[in-house]
Amino acid sequence: MQFDRSFSADLIGPDELDMLDFVFKSELRKRRLSRRSEEAERLAAKLIGLYQSGLRDAPELSTAVAACYPHRHTALRFSKNHSSR
Repeated sequence: MQFDRSFSADLIGPDELDMLDFVFKSELRKRRLSRRSEEAERLAAKLIGLYQSGLRDAPELSTAVAACYPHRHTALRFSKNHSSR
């Protein structure tokens, strides 16, 4: 199987996946959502889309999600571990 290197810029590596998972789980807790809910699926898709559009750190992603769901969310505060990598 041949790997297309032009696609590699869109891949999400282990560190990025950990950061996305952290933001996703934080958002689930804030919203009191089940991980298996339809809203959680939409949230996950939105976070990945935002990441792929260029938002690369947890505070930026949280703020962007807040803009999408202003009535149910306030931006999270993050430790240095989960900001820009």
